[in-house]
Amino acid sequence: ENTPASPVKGMDGVCPTAPKTFLNAGGCQLVRGCEALSSEHVRLTLDKGALETFFSVGRRYVYVIRGLRTETPPCGALSRWRQVDCSAEGCAATALPAGGAGVLAVAGALEAAEGQGSLRDVDAECVDVPAGAVVKVGGDYFQHVHLNEFNVYDFTEWVDQHPGGKAQIRKWSK
Repeated sequence: ENTPASPVKGMDGVCPTAPKTFLNAGGCQLVRGCEALSSEHVRLTLDKGALETFFSVGRRYVYVIRGLRTETPPCGALSRWRQVDCSAEGCAATALPAGGAGVLAVAGALEAAEGQGSLRDVDAECVDVPAGAVVKVGGDYFQHVHLNEFNVYDFTEWVDQHPGGKAQIRKWSK
């Protein structure tokens, strides 16, 4: 029971987080090991382990979106670029028209966004770079991908509403 008169102190590593309100303010206690209900300005690495933890601890169906096709060129608008793993994929820059001012603009924008890591969102002023292009930046290669590629979404609320049934969402959590 977690009431103002009898606040829960934690059980088997489960934290009874609840927002402080006028109802529980007098008995609300911090429990060692608990995290806040929300955090601001927290950097979280959303790797496979983190996504598995969302499911195993919170029963949340959180997924990374991959495999989206891009048909929109990366020029003149925000575009997303992923670093190519040359040990697993072939690394070759896209052949572009002579002069290649667009490639230089994209490469400069990608260099300036180095702090973003292996997935970079940039806005480059160019005209001759096609959708899906691969650009060399220093010793690395980056491929233009769909702007929503690698976005992370929580599909938990959608599980029960999916027209194809729960299994269509749950199958990806295995």
